[in-house]
Amino acid sequence: MRILIFGLAVLVSLASVSGCQTSVSRKDAINVALYSYEKALRWVGPSEAYGFLRDDLQPPYLPANIDRFSVVGYTVMAPPVEIQEDVVVQTVKIRYVNSDTQVMRELMDEQVWETEDGKNWKRTNPIPDFR
Repeated sequence: MRILIFGLAVLVSLASVSGCQTSVSRKDAINVALYSYEKALRWVGPSEAYGFLRDDLQPPYLPANIDRFSVVGYTVMAPPVEIQEDVVVQTVKIRYVNSDTQVMRELMDEQVWETEDGKNWKRTNPIPDFR
């Protein structure tokens, strides 16, 4: 619940900042992207993750049966670290359930995020394989 409240506070503060002509800091921008990605996975589904990929990495089709998986846990194992200018890596553990079999599995996801303008962050490595 604290994370949700914090995330909403960040979004509200960013919305108010964007209303005036002040630029949003890079740190705020990556935090919003990471928070949005997590919420998309948790509350919409793994298929939403593909919308966060850099355009040139978008697959022509989503993986078959991707919507049968539901993310039930998302734990940041290593917080975002800038490994070079405009490139951030974060490692998370994702727990998910296959709705057909009701089997829960987990995977480690090392996410690589990149920006060209300091504001719009995109994932630059493949979405994990939910099976």
